[in-house]
Amino acid sequence: MSGIEDRRNDNREEPESVLDVIQRKHSISLLKYLDERGEVMVSDVQRDITRGRNLDEMLDDYERLGIIRRRYAKPQRKPQRIATLLSLTEVGSSFLRLLRTADRCVCEQICLDTDFDEYVNERAAPKVEYEDE
Repeated sequence: MSGIEDRRNDNREEPESVLDVIQRKHSISLLKYLDERGEVMVSDVQRDITRGRNLDEMLDDYERLGIIRRRYAKPQRKPQRIATLLSLTEVGSSFLRLLRTADRCVCEQICLDTDFDEYVNERAAPKVEYEDE
């Protein structure tokens, strides 16, 4: 393959926001996994969550957004390869807490805006009148 460049990622659009990233398959599972286990090796994520191009892109995007941190550790024994370690940043932990709060709001039917909540819950549905033809 001399002279041929790998251009698979050249046409990939950069996500505009974290909302674009969390729509990917296994995206929230990855955040929960990192939250539960702390710092983990990429190989653990590949074994337990997902592997392949989707994971690589997701990690790149989460790192660019400041949600996760990647660190490289030298092996204790040879011939092991350098390990890539992942962990949530403080921003990532805060974001996951917000996602969990949003989940509770929806599941428990909690409305954070009490004025809106009162308006929606106390408003009577309009009566529909039908005319005979």
